[in-house]
Amino acid sequence: MKYTNFADDQLKSPSTRRSYNATYNAHLKQFENEDGVIPQDKIPDILDYVKYSNRRQSTKNTIIVLLGRLMIYGGVDPKDVTIVKQRFSNDSDETTNETKEKIEKFIERQIRNGEMKSFVINTLLFNHDLTETELKSLIISTDIPTSRDSGIFIRPNYISIQSKFYDGFKKYGMKKMRLFSKRFLDYLKDNVGKTIMEDNDVLTDYTYNGFTKQQYEDAFTSDLTGTRLIEYNKYK
Repeated sequence: MKYTNFADDQLKSPSTRRSYNATYNAHLKQFENEDGVIPQDKIPDILDYVKYSNRRQSTKNTIIVLLGRLMIYGGVDPKDVTIVKQRFSNDSDETTNETKEKIEKFIERQIRNGEMKSFVINTLLFNHDLTETELKSLIISTDIPTSRDSGIFIRPNYISIQSKFYDGFKKYGMKKMRLFSKRFLDYLKDNVGKTIMEDNDVLTDYTYNGFTKQQYEDAFTSDLTGTRLIEYNKYK
């Protein structure tokens, strides 16, 4: 399990990479061998280190989430990764992330109250790792995009997002994703020619407790399940 290879290949978001770098350097780097690799036989030692650490539970969860991702990247069977997480869970008094749960309830209230702009901002910000700059730069369009076009494009049965407005563009190229959500489609169709956020919008006016994107990212990385915050398929 070599972290540098994993980070270069998997961590495309600068903010996510900063979070994971800090966690790895503080807690997991010490288990590397002379080749910069964490051998699989060090996993029991890591679990003991985390178990007896005096760190906050959220920090412990973050370490285990990162360890699990490293294991999968290193070719470990996902079932074995689940066993490792379960072992940690059995040894822990707390395995859920309270902040994450509160944010999800906040998102659910937005849906119930019909606050679609806020819902779309929060979902794109967190689930799909868009930045505030992207939310203010990507124009909603019904055009058929070329591979070089940046924007949020409404297609017949899905939404296509292509973006060069992020820090890693020169290194990783165009960010591309597809969303399948009728609620999203309906909202975007009413806002063609606009951006998700206007220039004078303040991101923290729309997020839970005025959270920044980094605080949302921290809520994700410290969640033991390693899942993204918003199960947006529930809101199709």
